[in-house]
Amino acid sequence: MKPPDTILVIVTRRIGDVLMATPLIRSLRTAWPAVSLDVLTYRSSCACLAANPDIRSILTIEENPAISSQLVPIQKHKILIKLEKKVNKNAFYSGHPVCFMLLNFKERHGFLAEMNHVIVRTLFSHKDSPLKIAVLVKRFIRSGGSERYAVEVARRLKARGHEIQIYSRYVDKSLLEGMRHIRVPDRHTYSSVASSLSFARETARLLRGEDYDIVHSHERGYRQGVMTIHTFSYRSGLARHLFFRRIDQTYLSLRSAIYLWLERKQMSSPGLVAVSGRIQEDIRKNYKRTERVRVITPGVDLDVFHPEEMERLRKSLMNGSGATSSDLTVLFVGGEFRRKGLDRLIPAIGDRMRLIVVGRGERLDHYRKLAAECGASDRIRFVGHVCGDIREYYALADVVVLPSLSEAFGMSILEAMACGLPVIANPSTGVADLIEDGKSGLLACETNQLNACLIRLKKPVVREEMGKRARQIAEDYSWDSVASEYESFFTDIVNYKG
Repeated sequence: MKPPDTILVIVTRRIGDVLMATPLIRSLRTAWPAVSLDVLTYRSSCACLAANPDIRSILTIEENPAISSQLVPIQKHKILIKLEKKVNKNAFYSGHPVCFMLLNFKERHGFLAEMNHVIVRTLFSHKDSPLKIAVLVKRFIRSGGSERYAVEVARRLKARGHEIQIYSRYVDKSLLEGMRHIRVPDRHTYSSVASSLSFARETARLLRGEDYDIVHSHERGYRQGVMTIHTFSYRSGLARHLFFRRIDQTYLSLRSAIYLWLERKQMSSPGLVAVSGRIQEDIRKNYKRTERVRVITPGVDLDVFHPEEMERLRKSLMNGSGATSSDLTVLFVGGEFRRKGLDRLIPAIGDRMRLIVVGRGERLDHYRKLAAECGASDRIRFVGHVCGDIREYYALADVVVLPSLSEAFGMSILEAMACGLPVIANPSTGVADLIEDGKSGLLACETNQLNACLIRLKKPVVREEMGKRARQIAEDYSWDSVASEYESFFTDIVNYKG
């Protein structure tokens, strides 16, 4: 590993932290004799450290707010990393080498680093040795939320120099770009449970004898080192049944038994990635798993979904159609209409509003009939599945709405935010954690609430202010930042297993 150029040692006010900083700095000097060691601390602690010959300079937190602000994202994520009693030179945070010194040692599955203790973070990133990574996903294509997530992460890790090999049944070869594809036999697809079990068994067989640093799966299985959880657990779904139905499904159903067995296997993976805080909480509640679980949300292409691109597309579409309507244009994107709450959105479409429904959902006749009953047939357009550029519909929209009953994340909302559009989402969705209610969007779920939010967004100035703030938030969720989070987590898991 290439040594860093400079290390910043951050020391808190606690007397124990100040005292332990000296042996920590000595350890760092021993590990990296040529490194420049700086200390960031409070004025009250400077005197205790001033005579240390290993320190190049001492900075005070009071006089260096820009540097001290780096503590905020580290503390926010509350990373727990397994350590020995020496400095761990291979722990990473957001692509930067990080060392944690544990002051109050706790014996709990090894030593855990507590975020409010001494933190050592290099100021300069460096490229660690590349990893050999196997990616398991049934379909390596861009349509579908989990599939697109797998594609975007794999392609960006490949661009960073890692060796990526794709194990899938179907692949869009134009997306491989130098990645090797190993075809997984397409057997037993007559039911979802048989398909899942078959994919798990076939990938386990193909991986036998292979040597990967990380096996990263987006599907239920039992050979992965890191498992990305895209949906709520099967066990949480069983909990919603009535008592006798729950007993039947849990203990008497072969289908449920297979799903639960696969789920237990996936939850025992060395590392788990939850696509939202809601999924992380589901894992904790139903499987009591909290260690080595990282939240890494989906990302968005900030250049493709950009306010300037939307403005260009909007002008082109308006000029071509001659449309001049001042009605509020509401966009709904997604299949599974019932789960995504379309039956609550349609009645919320009032006067001077239009709704565009993009996606192939079930019972289309039912929703057309509902639109007619609400007197909105002429103001609701069902587009169906879009094979072309979906950005055209974002460009036509004034607001994007996702009132899902259950949603692990909700990528259409993040894409809309990147486009500079205000959004409305159910507070129970995973993506709701990104929305500042009343500032970058609105949180609502019932029909009357949705209608009130849409009436509020009829004002252009409100939409403009919310859209600007939405874009600012989205800029923290690029696919590149997602890839950085995975690099960090993969390195932690390699160290944990090693």
